[in-house]
Amino acid sequence: MSNTGTSSGAIALTSIGSGLAALNLGGTNATSSWAGNDTSTLANTTGKKFTIAAANDSISVTIAGRAYTGTIANATYTGNAALGEAIETAVETAIAAGSNTSDNIDVVWTGEAYAITSSTGAAVVTAVDAG
Repeated sequence: MSNTGTSSGAIALTSIGSGLAALNLGGTNATSSWAGNDTSTLANTTGKKFTIAAANDSISVTIAGRAYTGTIANATYTGNAALGEAIETAVETAIAAGSNTSDNIDVVWTGEAYAITSSTGAAVVTAVDAG
């Protein structure tokens, strides 16, 4: 989901702060980011966790039209930042194995959603393996 209500919209990241408001989601024509729907805050203190297993461990992203599918490390994540880092590592590994190794990706937990950005082109999540 994007800020325009379609799968092809984009957001512009200016100064990332500690909340979603810092992402400057309103009225932009940038083409380099994707923000997911609101997501639960993972924490041992709240008892919320997310387990990645072989049945649900892939994410597909296009960057400037180039497709990458990463395999997220199988683990139980109790922190959103750690899951974001695992997603970023998975896609970076897929980029390194591809033909355009200059592409990049950043995954940031905004406090409410994951923002996936790239400075080399539009970043669009095309599939998440839900198992």
